Amino acid sequence: MLIKEVRHIGITVSDLCGAVEFWELLGFYVIDKGKIKGKTAKKITGQETEIEYVKMQSYLVDTNDTVIELVTYTPDIGVKFHIALTVNDIRWFVNGGGYYRDKQGRKIRYVSWGETTIEVVEI
Repeated sequence: MLIKEVRHIGITVSDLCGAVEFWELLGFYVIDKGKIKGKTAKKITGQETEIEYVKMQSYLVDTNDTVIELVTYTPDIGVKFHIALTVNDIRWFVNGGGYYRDKQGRKIRYVSWGETTIEVVEI
C-alpha cells in the first residue's frame, strides 16, 4: 500500500492564539509548537515566509492519533489547508523533483495543488 497513515491535518489560521483557544474548547491539547524560517521554510513552501505552527491532539479520541496542525504563514502565501501522509516509498511522489531530509533523517517532499499542499514523509 502506498500510504501508511495520515500524520496530521493542517489548517491555516490568521490568529494562532485564538485558534488554539477554539480547539481547546473542542477537547484538543497542545503537543508541539514552533517556528520554521529561512532556508527550511523556503524548502517547504518555495517562497520567502516564516511558518509558525501548533500541533494539537484530542482528549476525546480513544487512540489519540488525531492531530490537527494550526499554521500561520508570514507573509501569507495562499496555503489554506494541508495534509501530511506517511508513505512507504517517497519516489512515487517525487517524480524527479527530489526531497530533503529533516533532522530526524526522514525524507520529506511537499506537493501543492492550488491552495492545498500534501506533505509526504517517508520514515
